[in-house]
Amino acid sequence: MISPSDACNFIFQFFTGSNVSNLASLGKHAATLPASSSGQKDTRPADQRPNDVEACFTPSKPIEDESSMKPSKKDELYCLESIVRIKEAETWMFQSRADDARGEARSLRRLARLKSEKLEKEYSEKVSKLCLQETEERRRKKSEELKTLEKSHHDYYEMKMRMLMELAGLLNKMEAARQLLRWP
Repeated sequence: MISPSDACNFIFQFFTGSNVSNLASLGKHAATLPASSSGQKDTRPADQRPNDVEACFTPSKPIEDESSMKPSKKDELYCLESIVRIKEAETWMFQSRADDARGEARSLRRLARLKSEKLEKEYSEKVSKLCLQETEERRRKKSEELKTLEKSHHDYYEMKMRMLMELAGLLNKMEAARQLLRWP
């Protein structure tokens, strides 16, 4: 059990933030501390107990008047200047970030434009290759058609020549037959 004065000191130190290391040591030793000097629980009425609680919360320095507690104009000016410096630093930081973002946006736009141009070039090459292949296929078909026409024309010409020769032979035979018939 912790004595009232130790508890007050503990609470006071907790709220003032001073001597925080004693906080841990007080917690460790709290179990080993006796309840009172005789080892028994203090059963006296509250008004007869030592009034250490008030001593804990009474400030060691007297509070000066309220006007002395107000910050001076110099302190206010320094505070405002520091706020202005902080805001200027923030402005510079945000301006720097905005400039970086603009530069990144420009580079991304340029990269997108280059990529688009590259894709357009590849597309036109593929289309031209496709057109070239289609044109080559059409030329090959037309060439085959031409060869077929030339062959049929050649066959027709040969047939025509053969027929003309046969007709000439028949005409000669008819002429010879007519002259034989006229001979008497």
